[in-house]
Amino acid sequence: MHTILAELNKTDTKIKASAVTSVDGVVLVYKESHQELNEDDVCGMAAAIFAVSQRSIATLVGGGLKQIVVTGENGYVLVTMLDEETLLVAVTHAEIDLPSVLEKMSHLGANFAARPPLGIGYA
Repeated sequence: MHTILAELNKTDTKIKASAVTSVDGVVLVYKESHQELNEDDVCGMAAAIFAVSQRSIATLVGGGLKQIVVTGENGYVLVTMLDEETLLVAVTHAEIDLPSVLEKMSHLGANFAARPPLGIGYA
């Protein structure tokens, strides 16, 4: 999971914080470039955004949720599902190359979902 955050953070220097968290907001891995953010806040709020968005998508358009973009005056909160229990989160400055970061997050999510189950293929 550390590799996922390293890959994501190489995409753009304007990523303030990134995390892999459970859908319940439990911090699995956290990395930040600025010490202004609390890892529990980042993961907890991302999980809350995910829960509301997942319910909204299911009710309004059907199907599952893939990615969330929350746009603020000073930046973005981006959430991508890695699998049914795990989220990839990025908190960014406003000047970020949003398409590149979203594409990288989608790519990392697809690779994560395609990995073998733990214990299989690992030495």
